[in-house]
Amino acid sequence: MAWAEGDCQGDARCLRYQYFNYLAAVPDTVYRVGRWTVYNTSVYGLEWADEDLQGTDPSRAFTWDFQLTWPRVDARVNPTLGEVTPGDSAFAALGARVHTLMAEWIQAGWNRSLDVHLEGVNDCYVSANITDSTYSGGAHPYEDFSTFNWNVRAKRVLQNADLFRTDTDWKSEILALYRQRLQASGTDLSEWVLSSDGTNSLFTDGFVITDNGLRFVEHEGATRNETVPAIDLSWHDLAPWLVAGASCPPPPIDRPR
Repeated sequence: MAWAEGDCQGDARCLRYQYFNYLAAVPDTVYRVGRWTVYNTSVYGLEWADEDLQGTDPSRAFTWDFQLTWPRVDARVNPTLGEVTPGDSAFAALGARVHTLMAEWIQAGWNRSLDVHLEGVNDCYVSANITDSTYSGGAHPYEDFSTFNWNVRAKRVLQNADLFRTDTDWKSEILALYRQRLQASGTDLSEWVLSSDGTNSLFTDGFVITDNGLRFVEHEGATRNETVPAIDLSWHDLAPWLVAGASCPPPPIDRPR
């Protein structure tokens, strides 16, 4: 907590709040994904603006920071690596995606926080939810989300054709089911969330694959004060639109973890 002492400059109330905020976050640092236990590991960096950057944007703060939360699977052999060379693995591809976001930080804002949360790890798919908060001045940070889905069997990033039959109108019909589930959730949502504008990107950056099916991730709605809840659709729900073999069978119960 040495960083908090420096940030609070001896203010006891500030230190107390920082301490309790830290404790509140601890339970979320270890979680289950299917049969795996995952630990969050954090990387924190404080960068000093050099003369050139200050000259480019004199209004920018003299220091800014970057924080990354990265998942580590509790296993002797990392299941996100698979039985392939590291360069052709989910681990490498996810790392490359996050590295691109990290590289954008220098130009994007004063402070940036990236949280990578694994949502699915099995013999067929590896999925992660990436939330991004960037502050570059003003009252509030800019928050964004994206998802990462890896086809383990094909050894590449997932394509929609890996899941859905081309002889069906799968996109509009699944989104109609998604809207029904949203409305049934009882959440007070704006018309924009249920419109085509609010759902267009969900099959690009808005879903992950779990052991049980697809999950449309929680995200910000029309305003920063509107939260759209996560919605799960089971493999059974999706059966009319799935290609053969799209759903992943559960592993044997006695398989080592």
